[in-house]
Amino acid sequence: MKLLIRTISLALCLSPWLASAQWVWLTKEGQKVFSDRPPSLDVAEKNILQQPGSTLKTLPPAESASEPARKVATPAASKASGQDSTLAARKAGVEQIEQAKRSADTSKAAAAKAANCERAKQAKRNLESGTRMSRTNQQGEREFIDDATRAQELKRVEAIVTADCRSS
Repeated sequence: MKLLIRTISLALCLSPWLASAQWVWLTKEGQKVFSDRPPSLDVAEKNILQQPGSTLKTLPPAESASEPARKVATPAASKASGQDSTLAARKAGVEQIEQAKRSADTSKAAAAKAANCERAKQAKRNLESGTRMSRTNQQGEREFIDDATRAQELKRVEAIVTADCRSS
């Protein structure tokens, strides 16, 4: 029983360690910041003290004069140039997707506008023809359209034609 209590106590004591932050860095004022998210890009890499997967920041070994300098493309090198190639590629991909969505939305809106224009033109032709027209009222009964209602409907349809059929 004592062994069980000790095991539980040990587990409870170590549980805050599991919830510790993964990133630690110094601000410009010299204060330590603990977070589960990476610091912003304006924080210098030398001020990052801890990253996920490592407990302490390790400094690269000093190059000796006998060894030739090796340039390896690292995130630090790409940050120094101001561009990250993978980030730029992702950004370009996202921009292409957004552009494709915008063009698809534009083409859908143009198609809908053209369809509305054709329906409005057909309704205008029907109203101008002078044939007897009817519609169904709210009670489900058929009623014939008189000349005043026909004139109002024709005015409404002409407004739709002028609004939707500008480019055609």
